[in-house]
Amino acid sequence: MPVPARSNGLEAHNIRETGMVTEVHVVRAFNLDDTEGNLVAVVADADGLAQNHKQRIAAAIGLPETAFVSGRAGNDLRLECFGPDRPLATCGRAAI
Repeated sequence: MPVPARSNGLEAHNIRETGMVTEVHVVRAFNLDDTEGNLVAVVADADGLAQNHKQRIAAAIGLPETAFVSGRAGNDLRLECFGPDRPLATCGRAAI
C-alpha cells in the first residue's frame, strides 16, 4: 500500500482485516519543516492485537518501521516494533 505524505507530516490509514479495523498513523520523525524526515507508522491503540496481526499490518504499510503502542489504559506502556517482514528489537523513529 503506498503511503502518502501530507505537508503536515501526518497521514492516517485504516487497515481492515477479518472484520477488524486498525487505525495507523504515518508520521515524520526527525522532521524540522514538515517536508523532510523519516516516515514511521504508529498504531496508538494496539491492545488486543496478536503478533501475527501486527506483522501483517506492518507488511501492508510497507515502511521500514511500524510501532505498536499498548497498555495505554494502565501504567505500563509497551512499544513493539515491526518491519515489513519481521519483528524489530528497536525502532528509533517511533520512539521519537
